[in-house]
Amino acid sequence: AFGPESPRNPTPDFCIQRPRTIYGVSKVHAELLGEYFFHRYGVDFRCLRFPGIISADTKPGGGTTDYAIEIFHEALKAGSYKCYLRGNTRLPMMWIDDCIQSIVDIMEAPDSKLKQRT
Repeated sequence: AFGPESPRNPTPDFCIQRPRTIYGVSKVHAELLGEYFFHRYGVDFRCLRFPGIISADTKPGGGTTDYAIEIFHEALKAGSYKCYLRGNTRLPMMWIDDCIQSIVDIMEAPDSKLKQRT
């Protein structure tokens, strides 16, 4: 949802959003439409931004979190795994159970407790 002009480490929730991919543009578009329909028509819009979601039960499928799962599958199969990321590389990830719980929590949250919609 951000872009090269956005501040980093950590990126604040409210800052310039000028994504350069259709994926990022779609995310910003959906969030802004949701806010518009909330303010204009009272639609109960709630949105979460997730990092990469990981699960031990799902094999790698071509996403950014693949290496985190591949490490274990390959280590069990071959006895080792060579990761090409630098040791200090950080990629945001979230466990699937925590992801599901966060969705349940925001859907059950009273409207009066929400400070923002995205």
